[in-house]
Amino acid sequence: MILCRLSLLVLGTIIMILANLAPGTIAIGSGDDKLNHALAFAVLAPVAACAFPRVNVIGLFFALMIFNAGIEISQAILDLGRQPDLADWAVGVLATLPVFGVIGLLRAARSRRDGQKG
Repeated sequence: MILCRLSLLVLGTIIMILANLAPGTIAIGSGDDKLNHALAFAVLAPVAACAFPRVNVIGLFFALMIFNAGIEISQAILDLGRQPDLADWAVGVLATLPVFGVIGLLRAARSRRDGQKG
């Protein structure tokens, strides 16, 4: 769990920094802003679930959506060459939903299995 929390902290920090760099500063990702947003949040979701296994997926989802909004707000405040975009936030939401859906199903199946063992 400690490794997952450290990974979440590192990934979140890297994503926040990259999201605020002027376009073209670092050639990383797909080259498509929306796809990069989707990939970032699709990766953060399972790491967040690993980092906080006792938090339900709805709580994790809302925490990541707040972080997602924080990225957009930071782009507006820092004004380092990126513009906040509601569509970027929405892409993060849409990328995260199916990942947390699968995680929720896996957790429920494990819980049922563990309940049958006891």
